[in-house]
Amino acid sequence: MKKSVDEKGMMMMMHLKLKRTKDQKTSQNAVTVTYLLAKANQLLYRSFFPPGLVGDDIAEIIKARYSGAWPTWSHVPKATRKEWLELFELKYKWLPIYNEWMENAFAHKGSLLIKNTMSKIRDGKNKGKWLLPSVLESLRQYWDTDVDFQKRSANGKQNRATDVGAPLYTGGRVSTADHVYRMEKINMKRPTCMDVLGRTKKKDGRWVGKAEEVAVTNPYH
Repeated sequence: MKKSVDEKGMMMMMHLKLKRTKDQKTSQNAVTVTYLLAKANQLLYRSFFPPGLVGDDIAEIIKARYSGAWPTWSHVPKATRKEWLELFELKYKWLPIYNEWMENAFAHKGSLLIKNTMSKIRDGKNKGKWLLPSVLESLRQYWDTDVDFQKRSANGKQNRATDVGAPLYTGGRVSTADHVYRMEKINMKRPTCMDVLGRTKKKDGRWVGKAEEVAVTNPYH
């Protein structure tokens, strides 16, 4: 059963020590995985691996066995996704009570990885050299001919062009979850939602948008 957050959308942080098995790549023995649960307009489950070793290992596993023209995570056969997870389990260990958490976290990370990577390949920002030529060609045919995909893509571009009040992220290449983790280590206490907003929604000391400023200075407007 998935964890949930309360109706006010308060953040919860959960740290899980993972013991990394020895392999040829590294002799590092432990790594901390941080989960961030957040509530926006509806209850959503979110789990994040911090940047670095864990994310790199997941990317390596997926890219090394991306044998089909799968434009999204949902297109990947369940058997293949299971194989990826099993390979991940060979590198990392955790208590059985965290199995569902880890499965969902792995799926979330894998889904984002595929989405972002495929977007870059489609836009020419990534050559996709790790893909078989036949797979790459099939993906391009899908992007060029699939009506539903083209419709979603067009709607997305239109929304981005018209959404003037969309929030901007100023946290750089570091994820929000990692900012929370770093702030907690530095200040020796869990940061509030407002603290996180101040770190990720300001540029040169100023709020990047009116919505962010109102949310912090007048949260009950």
